[in-house]
Amino acid sequence: MFRHSINSFIYRSLLTPNCCYFSSQIAKTNVNLVKSDFKQQQQQELSVKTETNELTTTQETNVLSEEDKRALAMVIKSPVDLDTYWEMALKEKKFVKKQTILDKKGGISTDLLKFLHHKYDISIPGIKRRLRYYIEFREIYNQRYINRRHTIIGPELATAHLVVYRGGRVQFRHAPNVWYTKCKQFPNIYDERYRLTVVDASNIKLRYEALDNFILLNSLQELNLSKNKHLDDFACDKIARLFRNSKNLTTLDLSDNPLITSRGIETLHRIRSLKKLIISRTKAANYPFIDLLIILFTDVNPNCEIIIK
Repeated sequence: MFRHSINSFIYRSLLTPNCCYFSSQIAKTNVNLVKSDFKQQQQQELSVKTETNELTTTQETNVLSEEDKRALAMVIKSPVDLDTYWEMALKEKKFVKKQTILDKKGGISTDLLKFLHHKYDISIPGIKRRLRYYIEFREIYNQRYINRRHTIIGPELATAHLVVYRGGRVQFRHAPNVWYTKCKQFPNIYDERYRLTVVDASNIKLRYEALDNFILLNSLQELNLSKNKHLDDFACDKIARLFRNSKNLTTLDLSDNPLITSRGIETLHRIRSLKKLIISRTKAANYPFIDLLIILFTDVNPNCEIIIK
């Protein structure tokens, strides 16, 4: 706006009767104005270039050392890679704190005071309770879903390893009459031929966390989960969610699982391919309205037969 006002003022001054100029003189004044604006722009560009050059020179002079680069890379790591980084760091550097009895001044250390203030139950029931907790924790940890195992050998062989290692047995589609009972019989890499058709996971102390391994078993036809006393209604809901889109699962054995009730059996109606469901010697089998439950179940899945005894 200021530039336009100056131009209009110059034109008015040139066109006044006291100072009448020719059109060539007016054109010269316009050219001079344009040249002055162009010079201002060049000066601004030169000042910006000098500032950028100074920044680059300062960056070149302040080159990061290798240790600083490593520290910077540790900070910039994405959240996805952070867990793997910390696992590697913990493996390389074992952060073990030394427990001391006396401090530097010769007095009682805080580690000893913490140990003495903790209430330890050294009675026989307390020791048994602690052992039970440790055994349960180890079972849950060993039955967890391991992503590395599933990516290397595939979900079929990973599930077979989990079941066979704990005393179960499996059958594959390429060998329908052969029971695999040892992990040495499986390949160490992914093989397309190994498609699970029958899984006998009875009496191997399976827990809810182990069912995360039973994924993408599209060829599975029979699943035996009997005599696993830790499986409950939540496990039934997990099975129903895993096999809700299955077209081949026809037989499911949940007998001798005392924690399974009628609520867990209700969730299994989502498996439309079921033709035989065995729930003998469970809480659901002793449900007083079990006949009504069977009627409701068969309304949704009329091809399924529920065996109570």
